[in-house]
Amino acid sequence: MRLRLVLPFALLPALAPAIQAQGRCPVDENSNEAKLQAFYAAPLAFSPSGVLGGLQPGSIQLGVDVTLVPEPSDDISRPTICYVGKDENTRLSPVFPRPHLRLGLPAGFFAEAMYLPPIEVADATPNLASFALGFARSFNENLGYALRAHTTVGQVKGPITCNTDALQTTQPDEPCYGDQVSEDTYKPNIIGGEAALTWRWLGGLTGYVSAGLSTFKPRFQVGFTDLDGDLDNTLVLPDRMTRFTFSVGSAYAINRRLAFTGELYSAPEDMTTIRLGGAWTIR
Repeated sequence: MRLRLVLPFALLPALAPAIQAQGRCPVDENSNEAKLQAFYAAPLAFSPSGVLGGLQPGSIQLGVDVTLVPEPSDDISRPTICYVGKDENTRLSPVFPRPHLRLGLPAGFFAEAMYLPPIEVADATPNLASFALGFARSFNENLGYALRAHTTVGQVKGPITCNTDALQTTQPDEPCYGDQVSEDTYKPNIIGGEAALTWRWLGGLTGYVSAGLSTFKPRFQVGFTDLDGDLDNTLVLPDRMTRFTFSVGSAYAINRRLAFTGELYSAPEDMTTIRLGGAWTIR
């Protein structure tokens, strides 16, 4: 069995039958279509990934983290509105890599950014950006707090609905009747924020525990043309969804520039995951 996509959030109603009627397919928050899109939005949320504040003004830090992504449960893998009648085969990559940049600003503020350029990886082409702005202040040498707001925008394109393995040319009334893979698009559209208690222990170990809210209105558009030349460009439109989020993160400094990072991140209604990575302080 071949692993289809390196970017886990790209595979939403993967290998699902193309919708016969073109147009818009609104779905409510309780539909499996919405729950599946929410499931794959969670790995895209721009969380602190182990480092929250603590940067001096003018300090620049490069980081990378890898998010572990479980498969969705069978309960949400069977569509209830737009793709009725077929279990989804959601083959996912187990990880989602993400580079990011942090910048220390005056008066305790800090900024963060992430960008994945439109370079094809396996069968997916991302074009995603995340941004965050925060404020951190210490109570004393060991304890402090931080506030942080974040957003993730952009899209992922690829043969999500009808990839090579799903194409067939013998049954016009069945899904994926064609000889060209689909070019589908997923947009996460995430905005969120969190408040955190931060701490420092023994100099080289820092950490935080945070709680927040994440709101998102994802969009998934089919892009499949069958052998008869008919285009299915159905747009699956979930309602806006809001989730409570929680995270616990830590960074261990090997020296004054290099640190290992880790975070447990949870959107309890959708999924819980672990992010592991590192950070390098340039200055």
